Amino acid sequence: MADNIIHNGRRSFLKTASAAGAVGLSVALAGCSGDDNGNGGAGAEEPVENADDLPEVEITLSHTSDPDPRQPPQHQAERIQRYMEARSDGRFQMDIAAGGELGTTTDIIEQTIDGTIEVVSSIAEGHIAPFYPNINVYSVPYVFPDVEIANRVFDNEFGETMREDLLEKTGLRMLAWWDNGGFRHYSANDPLRSIDDFEGKTFRTMQIEAHQEIVRQLGASPEAIDWTELYDALNQGVVDGQENAIPTFTLGNLQEVQDYIILDGHVYTMVYNCVNDDWFQDLHPTYQQLFTEANFWAMNDARTITRVRREQDLEMVQEEYGIEVYEPTPDEIEEFQDATQAPVEEIIREEMDDPELIEEMYEGIEREMDRMPGYDEFEIDV
Repeated sequence: MADNIIHNGRRSFLKTASAAGAVGLSVALAGCSGDDNGNGGAGAEEPVENADDLPEVEITLSHTSDPDPRQPPQHQAERIQRYMEARSDGRFQMDIAAGGELGTTTDIIEQTIDGTIEVVSSIAEGHIAPFYPNINVYSVPYVFPDVEIANRVFDNEFGETMREDLLEKTGLRMLAWWDNGGFRHYSANDPLRSIDDFEGKTFRTMQIEAHQEIVRQLGASPEAIDWTELYDALNQGVVDGQENAIPTFTLGNLQEVQDYIILDGHVYTMVYNCVNDDWFQDLHPTYQQLFTEANFWAMNDARTITRVRREQDLEMVQEEYGIEVYEPTPDEIEEFQDATQAPVEEIIREEMDDPELIEEMYEGIEREMDRMPGYDEFEIDV
């Protein structure tokens, strides 16, 4: 097993996450000018033709993350803001309410649904689940081979089904989605290299039953602890470990209080931009097009940032903090999958309104793997 302690390597069936655009938006973006580096070409620098004929609009986009433009939530929000103001010659103004200025994540989702604000940004599955239980499908463990396939599944047919269903059931139109740091991994202060190493330990999780059941099936105990209290809980030994994506791990400086990481990738996690659809339908058609484009380019930016952060942060925690990072073999991942997937899937089915979406997600994964070369070594149980 020692050969699997990594520094810069990856499993043979893993690919680097794609920062390319979402196929699900390709029709809406047909004919728009620009590039995928966030520059938008001349179109992003010049107003659309007859911009003076467009109405003046003022809206609010809200997210609860830090208003730091180096982080994806604020960076992509500012990207949308700049794009809309430039293309409309300043007639479309967007205020960014960051850092919980308008309340908790639940608060701002509710405000978007009832139309108090127009856009809720960078919300994760756990935030959407109380309003749309079908999003729990993404808590099925160990089903995605890598970030690229996971993104493509949501970019294409399966994601379109989910977005249409979300719109119908909540009135929220989803315009952008990207990985929330990629996959969630476990860390602890004792080596984590197999299921046996989880026995008897306590791991902090979010208050999500599926995440907690994964921990139980691995032989450990879950403990729901608020994010703001996690560092101290680890430092004081209240829990032995935790689970988060690598960029989230470093965001909380958890590398200061943890010594080992296992890159098991048990759950893939995403964040989303959603708008009130009644507001969107009332927009001038040109603004509908421009706002869709703005979210597309912002999504690409966010995917690029999270990809770079995953790679750089993983290298940093090893080289600067001496954390031992273990990457399981495909056979070892299969052991984790066999131990957790069936019981966790049962819980998720009970939480969902339409559990048949689980089979549709599996079909979407296989479809995207067939479309991409190099995935012969990875199989999922359906």
